[in-house]
Amino acid sequence: MDVSKQEAIAEVFGKSVKRVRERKEWSQSELARRMQEAGWPKYSQVSVSRTEEGTRAVRLDEALGLARVLNVHLDDLMVVGSEELDLQESIEGYLNTGFMMEGYVRLTNEARGYLQSDVAMAEQVLETGDLNDAARERYQRLIEKAKDALEGDILYFINRALIPYGSMFPYVKRQPAPRVAGFDDGVNDGDD
Repeated sequence: MDVSKQEAIAEVFGKSVKRVRERKEWSQSELARRMQEAGWPKYSQVSVSRTEEGTRAVRLDEALGLARVLNVHLDDLMVVGSEELDLQESIEGYLNTGFMMEGYVRLTNEARGYLQSDVAMAEQVLETGDLNDAARERYQRLIEKAKDALEGDILYFINRALIPYGSMFPYVKRQPAPRVAGFDDGVNDGDD
């Protein structure tokens, strides 16, 4: 490989390292510190600076170390323009958010099941329990509040999150969920 090609590769690699580092809002010193922690004890801010300028040749093991520390693939550090890297990061961010949302939907369904079970037990206590009038009224209010919360479904909450005050799913008909103390603005409505 001729010298000009090597210099071009070093320049592209350096610019990519700098772009990723800046996107993470790390200083050159921070990247150097993280490289030292990853097993490169002599890696310095000057090493980072010269790498980013493209004036310092980087060995393959060092390039792999930088990619690992920056949490990107090695080929992400070999792109010429930022658009490709931006698109790749956007795709990964979107997919990661989707996986998180999937997990939250599962947790919401699980919580819904627990609430349904607790409502059934509370109704049983209300019917068969030896409660005074005040306790009976509290149970009744809580059961009504729980049933109101259960009227919606997961699509209602997704719809509300994606399109506030609008409707992504027109078949989801529901009034806004009752405000629960400790959520939203933290105002206690006195029902609990």
